[in-house]
Amino acid sequence: MAKQDIVGSVDLGSNHVVCVVGRPSDNGIIEVLGAGRVETKGIKNGVVVDVKEASEAIEAAVRSAEESSDQVLKHLYVALRGSHLESHNSRGTVAISRTDKEITEEDVDAAVETAKRNIRISADREIIHSIPQGFTVNSQTGILNPVGMDGSHLEVEIHVITASCDHLNNIQKAIARAGFDVVEFIYGVLSLGECVVTQEEKDLGCILVDIGGLSTGIVLYQNGGIQTSSEIEVGSDNITKDLAHFLKTKAKTAAEIKEKYGVAMKKLMKADEASQKISYTGIDDKTPREIKRQEIIPPIESRLDQIVTFMADSVAKVGYSQELFAAGVILAGGGSRLKRIDEAFQEWLKLSARVGIVTDVEGEADVVGNPSYHTAISMLKYHFGDTRSAKPRRGGGKGMWQSVSKWWEEAF
Repeated sequence: MAKQDIVGSVDLGSNHVVCVVGRPSDNGIIEVLGAGRVETKGIKNGVVVDVKEASEAIEAAVRSAEESSDQVLKHLYVALRGSHLESHNSRGTVAISRTDKEITEEDVDAAVETAKRNIRISADREIIHSIPQGFTVNSQTGILNPVGMDGSHLEVEIHVITASCDHLNNIQKAIARAGFDVVEFIYGVLSLGECVVTQEEKDLGCILVDIGGLSTGIVLYQNGGIQTSSEIEVGSDNITKDLAHFLKTKAKTAAEIKEKYGVAMKKLMKADEASQKISYTGIDDKTPREIKRQEIIPPIESRLDQIVTFMADSVAKVGYSQELFAAGVILAGGGSRLKRIDEAFQEWLKLSARVGIVTDVEGEADVVGNPSYHTAISMLKYHFGDTRSAKPRRGGGKGMWQSVSKWWEEAF
């Protein structure tokens, strides 16, 4: 395997900075060679709040991944998350004025560029992804690949994701200070969808819900591709905080109780679980306390219900009904580790639900099987596999567009 085929990716989470090193194998499987995870410092909800602390955390995670993989990294793919991300849908049309009327890759590029110009994006924001959703040639809709077809008018519908330039620059500074370069910024939930959502689920219609520490990413898929994406400022850390207040204990203790005893919905508890006693210490780490397991569920369930409500609102806002998502809900992120969360979402939404697992990936079970690593792993698969996305890259402080024709090569 060539040295250049080995790639490092970094996920700047609210609780942990995660780095994964991997490469593609000859059979198409992504091989995870090593991973590193350290406690997050200087980063909150995907935004750098202290460049020095953030760079130290990033360097520690990458060095750990280098050591476990016996590789040396210089360039990194970086996941983006947080409320500074925004998404838009747009359309662009171009006329095919040539005599032969045959649509070329250049025509597709031109249509996408027109669609991007039709979105009002302020100077302090940068386009991260421009994702073609479908094409219309003359009056024929539902075209996936118009290249080679004859027509006089080509229209494209795209989904665009933008990020704050200041936030991108601060992340890039922190990574540069740690001694590395940013190859590309990738919206973490988008890459995660390439890893935990099947193509059949995208064809039938589904909802990806990535529950992070301080935010939850939601992506709606219809007709085989992404339709909308959004971020809400509620995540698993909010559940921990609510539980800490309720139990009058430290957040660390509350997190341990949530992970060991938490259940997503009270009605899903078994009788012997409900009466189980939980012993813990108070805020002073000394005072002994005790509570029945069923009593810790209401604050957990209440915050999850808020996430579900936000999700349902995002579906309704774009004019979709939940019935259109026949493949149901796919749950991901650290928050998806909560016991019976898939059953709870089924109860709330009356849709099928499952916890996403990464496919076509090999590596240590405690890495590949841990949702906390899945975003970083998914960026490897996104990079090496079929991405269906025109991707801007940042290198040396400058943004440049990968041609949409490259998207055609990857997708078809």
